[in-house]
Amino acid sequence: KFGLEHAVYDICEKYSNSTLIFELESEDKIPRFEKKNEIKLFNIIEECVNNIIKHSNATLATIVLLYNKNTLYITIKDNGIGFNNDETNPNSGIGLSQIKARIINMHGAFNIITKKNEGVEINIKVPLQIF
Repeated sequence: KFGLEHAVYDICEKYSNSTLIFELESEDKIPRFEKKNEIKLFNIIEECVNNIIKHSNATLATIVLLYNKNTLYITIKDNGIGFNNDETNPNSGIGLSQIKARIINMHGAFNIITKKNEGVEINIKVPLQIF
């Protein structure tokens, strides 16, 4: 109802607890985008947050939103156990491969940086026009 930035802030508030803190970093006020795109991105971010909660054993996770030159940049990173990218099962649950497919469907880019015991960083770049 109030846009993607507000919704992501709510995710951080909702899922933070005494063992795992979610932080939102946003340099500028993120503008409003077409509702269907905001919902798609919200669902992708929420799925990444759920993966952190279920699998990472992290104590801190950060979501960074930056809008620059008609492109939304999203970084989701945690200080958890990470994983070996070569060992992930693309058929488990919604899976990172399905998240990647949804980003590519939006003409965006998706990248994961991770190593065992070194956390995970997910970088998403999506071209979006202000609504």
